[in-house]
Amino acid sequence: DNKSNPLLNWIREIETGTVSKHDISIEVGEYGLVEDETSGGKRSWSLLGCMPSKWSLSALDGTSNSSLIESIELVVEEIRQ
Repeated sequence: DNKSNPLLNWIREIETGTVSKHDISIEVGEYGLVEDETSGGKRSWSLLGCMPSKWSLSALDGTSNSSLIESIELVVEEIRQ
């Protein structure tokens, strides 16, 4: 159900000409790339005043078993850890 997906809703708003900034939280934990022993193995960042600047998909190759990769680039006013 795409109605419950805030990221897709945000992208749709921008496609219709409504540009709004959002705050985003990123957490990386036990199975992520970064671990910090002082916070129980979890690190987090708050990205304030974000707007997407680019959204892209990797090339789809039907002859290989590689994964399709979706990327989003954000413009961010402030980062807090």
